[in-house]
Amino acid sequence: MAETVARFGALQLMVNNVGIVYPVDDFSLETADYDRIMSVNLRGQFLMLKYAIPEIVKAGGGAIVLNSSMGAIRGGGATYGPSKAAINSMVRGVAVRYARDKVRCNAVMPGLINSTLARRTGGEGRDAAVSPLVPMGRQGTPWEVAHAVLFLLSEQASYITGTELLVDGGFCASVNLAPLPRLSR
Repeated sequence: MAETVARFGALQLMVNNVGIVYPVDDFSLETADYDRIMSVNLRGQFLMLKYAIPEIVKAGGGAIVLNSSMGAIRGGGATYGPSKAAINSMVRGVAVRYARDKVRCNAVMPGLINSTLARRTGGEGRDAAVSPLVPMGRQGTPWEVAHAVLFLLSEQASYITGTELLVDGGFCASVNLAPLPRLSR
């Protein structure tokens, strides 16, 4: 943070885009692997906030966006989803605590994105397997997530804090429709 402030004069905007997942994310995972996922996905976010927030407050306010995941609300294994759900809780806590200091904090929750991480963990057939599950009929792109982040950092989002923005092509909305009873005849 000191180097950033020295170089740019102040810190007003921060995006923390971090996350790892293992191909096996169930209770057969070694405890050391669990600790590593939680350290990267959650502790890393905490440490960035710990050192960035005082600088953003000193600068007169600003905006923070943390990278979460739809796995935080739609299940995501024994480690990945819980680590991202904790990020959502952290976002709300930061938003409430620092709103009067003019610091906004939000999260983006990417869905099925054709990212390097997804290709690495999902293999070659991932696109054909998951695209039909998305109402928009395709995976999202990293650029679509980036545009959502830019919006949350912008003045157009000046009254938005403590929220999680799904960037999922309608996936989470469609998943819950099947078990609902019919409301009309």
